Amino acid sequence: MANLSDLRRRLNFACPLPSQFSGMPRLILMSDDERLPDPVAAVKKLSAGDGVILRHRDSSERRRLARILRPLCLRLNVFLIIAGDARLALAVNADGIHLAEAQIGCSALPVFWARQRGMIVTAAVHGEAALRRAAGAGLDGVLVSPVFTTASHPGKRSLGILRLARMAGSTPLATYGLGGIDHDNLMRLKHTGLAGVAGIGVIANSG
Repeated sequence: MANLSDLRRRLNFACPLPSQFSGMPRLILMSDDERLPDPVAAVKKLSAGDGVILRHRDSSERRRLARILRPLCLRLNVFLIIAGDARLALAVNADGIHLAEAQIGCSALPVFWARQRGMIVTAAVHGEAALRRAAGAGLDGVLVSPVFTTASHPGKRSLGILRLARMAGSTPLATYGLGGIDHDNLMRLKHTGLAGVAGIGVIANSG
């Protein structure tokens, strides 16, 4: 079984971190109601400076997991980023807020609240128009997907390396690749300008 140390080594080689993104995580674990309903064990594999985005759709389960993950992430020095729930992020003193693509630019309040608390703000984007909105909204980073074919979005056309590199090079935001990334194809991201990568199985299934 491939391990996270090897993944980080490949990540450092494939995506050298630009100095302006030094305050951002390099490796981001995504929670998921179906594919990773209990992310605690996977979070324990993370190292200082990594991140986890809690994106469970069920609000009660999201709150329960946030209360469990907050002390764990503090102990590990891992970024805890709450998806789609700025109030919960503020309540647990999370490190960041993550927006769905449809939420970008809809309200300035999440970004304002985040800035007041020193949080980072990231968002999901699937194309150039959303990427421009994210930059205009003053976000810190974007998760661009799907880079490769992924089980999370079966049948959806992937972005491909050239388009991914073009998007990363067109924005001042920290850009993360998401979707279908694994130990075998990570090196294909070399020279794309990514700040890091995000995923579920590539992290949760690593030794």
